[in-house]
Amino acid sequence: MSLVEAVRFTLDCPFPVSFRYPVASTYGRTHQFPTPTVLKGLIENVCGFPPDAIPFADSVDIALIAHSTDTSAFEALEKVRIFSQNSFAAVKDQPHKVDFGHLGGGTYVRQFLPPGQRYTVYLRSRHPWYPANTLAERLRRPLRAPFLGQSDTLVAIEQIEVVSLQHAQSDEVDSWVAVTDDTLPINLKQVRGRVPLRFNRLIEEERKRFSRIDVLLAVGLGEPICLRHAVACFRDGSQHLCFVGTNEKGVSHEPHVS
Repeated sequence: MSLVEAVRFTLDCPFPVSFRYPVASTYGRTHQFPTPTVLKGLIENVCGFPPDAIPFADSVDIALIAHSTDTSAFEALEKVRIFSQNSFAAVKDQPHKVDFGHLGGGTYVRQFLPPGQRYTVYLRSRHPWYPANTLAERLRRPLRAPFLGQSDTLVAIEQIEVVSLQHAQSDEVDSWVAVTDDTLPINLKQVRGRVPLRFNRLIEEERKRFSRIDVLLAVGLGEPICLRHAVACFRDGSQHLCFVGTNEKGVSHEPHVS
């Protein structure tokens, strides 16, 4: 039986964390788990990617197991400074002369998940610079601090290991699942909605607005997902995993089997 290499690690969030909906403007609603784009951004950050680097968005599949059952979000107020184009130029050219107290601003309400969120993450890398062993070593010795989510919460990356996954079939999966006609959970409450899979073309440079591809995900949040049909997946010990890939449906490269 052929084996597939993956990097496995845990993410521990000792502080409140927020995974903002991309459509949120003045109200920062949070997802109940880190999205694929959030996790890819975290990995690119710890690897010290320059802006022109080959992005992980095109070359990594991710499986995530969410262990925390308490995802009841709470709200917090934040003061957001509003910078005009002139004030940006002033900060850049003469920062010591800028009176930040007179800059405009507004109140921003953001949702946070409570401290103690914990995730197990699996990465299947096809990136030419980062095969599994190199990626695992970089996670152990990050080039930048591991900040997660819109809230830039400092997280702990622990228990980093390169593992060999076995091909399997199961109607019970421990990780998230990209929902398709063949991968419907029995408990539809585990379908958590559409989340960003990747950002594509730049639409508006000033506001950093991009077109994006979303994926419909089911996440167990502390419990496995029971599916209506057995699917092709991977096994790591007693855990069954489905990876979210980079195509439009978000399904990893192995076909699902009903």
